[in-house]
Amino acid sequence: PSIRQTRFHQTTTKTFNDTTPTVSIDNEPFRNSEGIEVGTVTITPTSATSTLKMTVVVNFDSDGDHHVIGIFKDNDVNAKAVSYFQNSDNTARPMTLQYFEDSGSTAARTYKYRCGANGGDVTINGNNNDNDVYAGALTSSMVIEEIINPS
Repeated sequence: PSIRQTRFHQTTTKTFNDTTPTVSIDNEPFRNSEGIEVGTVTITPTSATSTLKMTVVVNFDSDGDHHVIGIFKDNDVNAKAVSYFQNSDNTARPMTLQYFEDSGSTAARTYKYRCGANGGDVTINGNNNDNDVYAGALTSSMVIEEIINPS
């Protein structure tokens, strides 16, 4: 396989939100109305038979003890993929998620990545006291690679 193209979003902006809709910790999907959007990446595959590899890293903190990140496609309500962490000591941790999807067509599509918790404030790229840390170098990102499959 070879990588045909790479698209990405990266942010070092600290975002504090004390009204973030909570993410339910149950057997229901992570929905696009829950949590907070970190960023988006638009890609137009060059082949309908390629594979899209998505890698997400989100540095965030929350008062909630169940942290979740997810990948959403276009206007889909439910996440395509989710990563979950039970945080019993309320400390910030980077969360990662990797997801593969067949392109299926050469139509443009936009992927979004969101994070959230089961309660309380959410701070992306900072601590939950709404403080900057590491001089603004704390980074969250999404990378999408189009992989051409050998025939």
